[in-house]
Amino acid sequence: MFAMPQFVMPAARWLTPGRPPQVALFERVAHGRRELIGVGCFTHERANLFVPMAHLRAYRCEHTYRTGLLCVPGEEQAVAEALMRPPTRGARWRAIAFHDIGDAAAFDALHAQARRQGGGWSELRRFERPVLRLRAGQSAAMQVRPAVAKDLRRRHRRLQEQGELEVAIVTAADGIDAAIDHHLRLEHMGWKKDAGTSLLGDDRQAAFFREMARAFAGIGAAAFVELRLDGEVVASTSNFVVGGTFSAFKTGWDPRLAACSPGKLAEWLLFGVLGSRWPGLHKFDSNAAAGSYLAGMLPHGDTLLSGCLTLDRRATRTMRWARPLRSLAYRIGREP
Repeated sequence: MFAMPQFVMPAARWLTPGRPPQVALFERVAHGRRELIGVGCFTHERANLFVPMAHLRAYRCEHTYRTGLLCVPGEEQAVAEALMRPPTRGARWRAIAFHDIGDAAAFDALHAQARRQGGGWSELRRFERPVLRLRAGQSAAMQVRPAVAKDLRRRHRRLQEQGELEVAIVTAADGIDAAIDHHLRLEHMGWKKDAGTSLLGDDRQAAFFREMARAFAGIGAAAFVELRLDGEVVASTSNFVVGGTFSAFKTGWDPRLAACSPGKLAEWLLFGVLGSRWPGLHKFDSNAAAGSYLAGMLPHGDTLLSGCLTLDRRATRTMRWARPLRSLAYRIGREP
């Protein structure tokens, strides 16, 4: 979802207005007709301590939890060949940096093409993103770790004792603007407001989120899960359903009910209806860090890689020679 126009255009408008991404469209021409087979969004970057040469970087902002390419299944190699062509004399860039690339098919095609022309992959980081792989005929809720599920059932009963509890999934057809308002209000409560990291605490962040959520709702891909207590929304999660993946985005809850973990409960109760509501899903992606609360709930993981693909032998040698600079970059607090 993070390379789709519904995400990139609001992010570029509100969050990175001084660094607009360049969009690469990959087309196959057959019988006089053009067919779009891939899309990539990139920014041009100068040499730095991690990539000591002019390079492209897969577009990202602070809310980009994966980078990569959008490819029609089976066209990954064709897209890789077009993107990774060896640089010509005077070319401005000779490497491509990715942060948290998780599409194995696209990455494998890019890496293989780089090797064929003398380039390669220089890895900077990898980690396991918590996910839940959905299996036909098996409830997603039943895959949550047993000890966690037992604790959530107890918290669920405690919350039910406080009033009438309802779970609602809100999509464009149900009035998305009210769901956006509820979500922003709850995400602004508690520690995020105090830390200054909530979406509603920054006009640009709030405008980005509203535009993005409405854009995904416009293609039927937005889903807000609301936990309502006596009619009042006390927890809300924002999610986007793209390409068979249910991608979690943000969570907010009423801190007065923290003892009942309403945010966790909203996620857990969602798992109970994932398969029936979206029968074509194959994965719930937490988009969360390895140490997050969702990591304790979800039994599976995706390996995400950050690093740089070089396009030729010269660029590969430059990356190898500059390896000691990375330690310096980490010591002075730079991020790849």
